[in-house]
Amino acid sequence: MLNVDRWFPSGLNRELIEEDTKRGVNVYAKPNTNATVVGVLRESNSWTQLILATVGDDWYHILCDDGLSEYVEAHHFWDGNG
Repeated sequence: MLNVDRWFPSGLNRELIEEDTKRGVNVYAKPNTNATVVGVLRESNSWTQLILATVGDDWYHILCDDGLSEYVEAHHFWDGNG
């Protein structure tokens, strides 16, 4: 397990789309918009944007600062400057 590569190469960043940082993006307990909302991402949040994996084409499985892994809809992100 220690030799597992990150899902995304280190040169590829994902950043929240600017409009979505102002509005906030729901973080879900499961990859489904009917699941429990466990938080909201905003530009000012102190969270670690570590994307663990993709779930289908529409979701990212992320690791948050609280140590929990949760889900965010992928369309709220862009490739960033990486």
